[in-house]
Amino acid sequence: MGRKKDINEACLDELFNDDELNDQQRDFVMYYVESNNASQAYLKAYKCKKQYASIMGSKLLKNPKVQSAVKRLKKILMKSFDVDVTSYVEYLLKVANADISDYITFEEEEVPVYDTDGSRMFDPDTGEPLTKKINKMHLTNSDFVDCSVVESIKQGRDGISIQLADKAKAWEKLAKYFGWVGEQKKEESADSGILDAIKGELKSTWDEEDLDADLDKTLSQD
Repeated sequence: MGRKKDINEACLDELFNDDELNDQQRDFVMYYVESNNASQAYLKAYKCKKQYASIMGSKLLKNPKVQSAVKRLKKILMKSFDVDVTSYVEYLLKVANADISDYITFEEEEVPVYDTDGSRMFDPDTGEPLTKKINKMHLTNSDFVDCSVVESIKQGRDGISIQLADKAKAWEKLAKYFGWVGEQKKEESADSGILDAIKGELKSTWDEEDLDADLDKTLSQD
């Protein structure tokens, strides 16, 4: 409780020293930093109807003064909890590279066959006990795996199920952070431009019929 109180006080001090925000904007920033939800933050700060909160919350969040205040408060939180971008990227990499086989093992197991009364069944010809093969799943001891990427483990009617954090989303966030998506689009655009230039050069040298004839001739020689 003491730590949370200190963090809240630091955030409030930062906000109330900001003369560029009014009281409702300060409340909005505080609520937004807590929830990361602009609609809920606006609803709490302005006590408006729900149908307006989503639109107005998004609009207020684009206000440069509000954005600046949000960034300053998030820096306070990062320092208080000793987290930074490196921690964020490291976690995303753990999620992206997580392997389900580290957490569970599959194996085929031979087990006895029982009748409806629960008695063991035997082969009538050989007298040997009847067996069948079943697939079994075993969880790895939690002492030997990183459980920070495990979202849930459930015991259901069909057995145990384990769910890891979403790998696809982790890769999407990493791509966005490192700018891979933008670079890929630039490369695709550049490749497209080169191909267009080559096509244009070919067309200026040969007309379409001559080009087709030369290509056919070359292929027939091969």
